[in-house]
Amino acid sequence: MSVREEIMRLVEELPEGDLATIRRLLRGIRLLDEAQTDRLPPSAEARRAKAREVYGKYAHTHTSVAAFLARKREEVELEEERYRRRHPEQT
Repeated sequence: MSVREEIMRLVEELPEGDLATIRRLLRGIRLLDEAQTDRLPPSAEARRAKAREVYGKYAHTHTSVAAFLARKREEVELEEERYRRRHPEQT
């Protein structure tokens, strides 16, 4: 039995009230397929423009990755110390 035949058999067995739900599901699947085929991947220029937009958004931060990681490491160490003080039996 083909997939199409099996689907048709299953649809025939459904109660009338479930047919509207199946119709909505099938229409949704079709719309998804259409949306994905109509959408082209962004061009190289569009990707560059998006990158410039993001760089501009965070231009005011003036922090390096190393500085950010150092701050995060300090935060983790503080949290670990707090945890050890609250739970001395687990250290």
